[in-house]
Amino acid sequence: LSLACMEWGLSTIGIAYSGANYVFQALFRCVNGAALASILPLSQTLLVELVSFSMRGRAFGLMMVCEKIAGTLAAVSVVYFDRWQNPYYVLGIFSV
Repeated sequence: LSLACMEWGLSTIGIAYSGANYVFQALFRCVNGAALASILPLSQTLLVELVSFSMRGRAFGLMMVCEKIAGTLAAVSVVYFDRWQNPYYVLGIFSV
């Protein structure tokens, strides 16, 4: 899970750094998609192993609510930055 988060953060920074170079944009977005595709199943597996059966539904619900809040904050943050690359840098740094 930590490796996938690190890969996600570095590829997000790579997306912002590549700028208008569409080949590197596509490459970093593919790596980013692969990292994101592995984070959710890994976090769900970890949650199942660590949380007792009686609290599992609440834990999954809380995880999904936090995921939606983070997605909304990330989408809204784009409005407050000058360049489109800056939210990618911030998200990448927080992910690493």
